[in-house]
Amino acid sequence: MSKHYLLAVDGGATKTTIALQDDSGKIIFETTASSSNYQTVGIAQVTNVLTDLLKQVVNYTPTINSAVFAIAGIDTPYDLRCVKAIVDASVSSSG
Repeated sequence: MSKHYLLAVDGGATKTTIALQDDSGKIIFETTASSSNYQTVGIAQVTNVLTDLLKQVVNYTPTINSAVFAIAGIDTPYDLRCVKAIVDASVSSSG
């Protein structure tokens, strides 16, 4: 039976934490990087932060079954579209 993995990203104005949990509930990878609030550091910086974090996760598993991104700075529908585009670009670039 193959394992299922949950990816969680908690991104704020000062730091971004990413964690990978297996189906037994064990955190198998966790690390923290800089801000992921695009309103304070810009779209390019947030894309780089998320891409770098996601590339590290690939070392632990090539398959993520579920992912949750909680990213600061989503105050309007426009912000939501921007953050969705950032997440999509980061996922695509992470390999």
